[in-house]
Amino acid sequence: MNKQYLLQIADFWKTRILLTAVELEILPLLQSPSTASNIARAKDLDTGATERLLDALVALEILHKTDNDYEITHHFKKELGDGVHSIIGMLRHRLHLWNSWSMLSEIVRSGKCYYELKGSYDERGENLVDFIRAMAASGVNIAEETLIALDLEAFGGVGDVDSVLDIGGGPAIFAIEFCKALPGIRMVILDRPGVKEIAAEFLENSPYKDEISFIDGDVLTVDNADVIGETGDKKFDIVFASNLIHSMSPDEVRELLRRMARWANPGGQIVLKDFYLEDNRTHPSRSALFDINMLTNTPEGKSYTWSEVETMMNYLVNENGGKVVKKTSHVYLSDGFSGIIVADLNG
Repeated sequence: MNKQYLLQIADFWKTRILLTAVELEILPLLQSPSTASNIARAKDLDTGATERLLDALVALEILHKTDNDYEITHHFKKELGDGVHSIIGMLRHRLHLWNSWSMLSEIVRSGKCYYELKGSYDERGENLVDFIRAMAASGVNIAEETLIALDLEAFGGVGDVDSVLDIGGGPAIFAIEFCKALPGIRMVILDRPGVKEIAAEFLENSPYKDEISFIDGDVLTVDNADVIGETGDKKFDIVFASNLIHSMSPDEVRELLRRMARWANPGGQIVLKDFYLEDNRTHPSRSALFDINMLTNTPEGKSYTWSEVETMMNYLVNENGGKVVKKTSHVYLSDGFSGIIVADLNG
């Protein structure tokens, strides 16, 4: 049993087979039946090797085979297609991670992330489209639950929340849920230039596409006036950030929190969703594993503990040295490793 468990952990074959199909871009050609020779010809691949790869995908029950024709099984067609339910972006994101994770031994030896070792952190090859689509795939199943956990009724009644800022809101998955829960709110996403054009594909068929506006900018450098206006008259009742702090150093998280508090109305809330750890940093196991992803791919990012972030929140002060946060609370979400920390601000 012990041997089987360890070998199961070390089993990467299935992962690489699927990621290779994604990398070679053969899955779109398998939404309808096709032969190995047609696939190989279309993508300039070796026919025999292509047939063996397709047979392995059949063995994994991702494809099915009839005579010489291969096709994606019906229950994976959405996930491996082009629509908003597709996880191809997430799989392509994992392709980018494959290269960095393959250098984990050297990363642990040196204490430097993959991009520092490669000398190209500022020119990461990851496609922004893949990253935003990966965010959509990971967020779509947890966004509604996040808002339920946020408990807008307890905030003071749904009608008392007039505005929400979603920092790093990417494909607008959480913004759409805020619009559903809070009809008529002012909903704004702050994210990097180019993101709103990618988000358009997720908003195209949404009834809220005209209710969500975007601000282009880096949260740590954007001018306050661009977010809340020259006079600060455009502050927000809730300032929300999802899956952002794990890519930041502790000093950057503190600066993020200062900015979030500055952009929130008195008596409002700042909310951080992320993959949190308990104080011993070994539980939940998924967050502990995710911490290695941050070690591998960021200079100073990590999985933070609940207490680390709540302590940072409780130390926030305003320009006059007054305490900003009235109280903090946190809630685990049902995936078992992510959750939200809510800071209620003084009025």
